Amino acid sequence: MEIISIFSIDDKFSGLEEKIKIKAKHFFNYIHKKNSIDFSVFNKPTSKKNKKNIKEIPNLFIDIFLCGNDIVSTNVLSFPNPKDFPHPEYDGFYLGEIYLNPDYINEKKESLDHMILHGILHLLGFDHEKSRDSLRMENLEKDILILTMRLYGL
Repeated sequence: MEIISIFSIDDKFSGLEEKIKIKAKHFFNYIHKKNSIDFSVFNKPTSKKNKKNIKEIPNLFIDIFLCGNDIVSTNVLSFPNPKDFPHPEYDGFYLGEIYLNPDYINEKKESLDHMILHGILHLLGFDHEKSRDSLRMENLEKDILILTMRLYGL
């Protein structure tokens, strides 16, 4: 189960909160159904001992913040939870924080769905530092976006 908290830093985004929460839950639901998706605990993709299948974690928590250009000057930023940073308020595994800038996303005519998923995948340890990693992440994003659209009508 995923617990997704949404916070609007600017009140103008409060109307997006429920929509983003639903989309993020659908993405996690799909990721849970796909057994082959392993993620890197603590964002260390090269260490096999840190790999876990997402189904092994009973409760995943993320926070998503919606903010404008005055706070975030890009589409999405993800900050995985540091390994030794405790979160006693959560009964489960705290993945980290995602900062979305709906203004920037709209200005650049990008997909809000894609940016939500992109942020989630970064929290799961995916990146685009190397071209093969970028290609893997892009293909996964395309697959998940297409299949969740079919499954949930997103």
